[in-house]
Amino acid sequence: MMKHKLFVWILLLTWITVACTQTESATETAVAPEPETIAETEPPPPEPTHTPLPEPSPTIRPTEEPAPADENVELEAALQAIVDKQVNELGFPSVVLLVDAPDLGLQWQGAAGMADPTNEINMVPEDQFALASVTKMVTAVAIVKLAEQGSVDIDAPIANYLPEELIAQLHVYEGESYGDQITVRQLLNQTTGFEGFSDSRDLDGNGVPDLKELVIAEPDTMWATEDVLAYALEEPPLFPPGAAWAYSDLNYQLLGLIIENASGMSLAEVYRQLIFEPLGMSQTYLEFREEPVGVADGRSLSHLYFGTEDLTNHQSRSYDWGAGGLVSTAGDQLKFMRALVEGDFISDPNLAAEIMNWVETGFPGWAYGFGIFNIALDSVDAPGLGNLQGHSGTWNNFAYYIPELNIVLVGTLNSSEPAFGHLGLVIEVLYTIQAMSG
Repeated sequence: MMKHKLFVWILLLTWITVACTQTESATETAVAPEPETIAETEPPPPEPTHTPLPEPSPTIRPTEEPAPADENVELEAALQAIVDKQVNELGFPSVVLLVDAPDLGLQWQGAAGMADPTNEINMVPEDQFALASVTKMVTAVAIVKLAEQGSVDIDAPIANYLPEELIAQLHVYEGESYGDQITVRQLLNQTTGFEGFSDSRDLDGNGVPDLKELVIAEPDTMWATEDVLAYALEEPPLFPPGAAWAYSDLNYQLLGLIIENASGMSLAEVYRQLIFEPLGMSQTYLEFREEPVGVADGRSLSHLYFGTEDLTNHQSRSYDWGAGGLVSTAGDQLKFMRALVEGDFISDPNLAAEIMNWVETGFPGWAYGFGIFNIALDSVDAPGLGNLQGHSGTWNNFAYYIPELNIVLVGTLNSSEPAFGHLGLVIEVLYTIQAMSG
């Protein structure tokens, strides 16, 4: 019995050994031998045509990463829809909008409508447009730059810079002359008491300012500065200097004269030397006082409308001058706005701070500095957005900085109606950015 069991175990071990040997043999047979590797001789790399980059550190392995997707694609589409709505639904002739929001990684421009309807030329974001009263910010900065040089004292009487005969007739209130009491500061912050001749005078009561009627009726008139002053001084002042606040283009016409007298140059030359050239604003110029610059081939100033009147080619708009005579682009205005609110473009910090030394206007939530408004958006039923710092113009053009969001908005609707109609666009843009950027 013992021998029988031993025989069975020997037979079983023999069978297992044979089976494993066959399996290994089959496996070795199934694996094909690797072919011999033959090294290929590569031609030498071509000589570099530029300075080669340094070899990467052996501890850093360069990797190719896919280009990041534009995280703002949906927001940009929403902004373009807002721009399109201004033309398609609200009836504005043309629109440009620039949004600069560096904290969101966003700088975007859009346009809609016709820049030149007669020649069927569509508006593009790079088109030039009239700045109207946005010019006041530039005029104010020119004065401050001259103050840096010691050519102007902002607290000095304007009699230091203007002819005596002009001063004598400039501000006669209730029979008393106050011309020699007006300071440069009061011109800058609109506290002189001058009447707002260009937009407020309406002697026939038809709802259209008399000066605008004159501009429309006499399109070929070229206004000299003395003609503008003579027209403006037909209206008596509203109050003594410094007693209150009242917006008047006359303040900035007089600042234009002070700039010329203090510098010995034309206003256009001062703008260019002190502001445009240092900031690279190559598409901005003083209309009717110098040759247009930066105009793209086949394009011209985008058309602007007072009501239904196309005033683009009316030389009579030349009355604006230091109060509203500039032409620019959204891109150039962005350069100006960023220089105004950050950096050291005005190197004297005390003078830089004066620009936003706000005075109350009498309108809740609205204050004025040197050629610049501060508008609390709560005051126009837009809570939660902060403040607009900047200016707008007759053509519903605007340039604003929103300090709470570090955003600059620049644009135009190229139409005078409705007054302050651009605020609807600005508010919708800010709420859209707020909602879509989190």
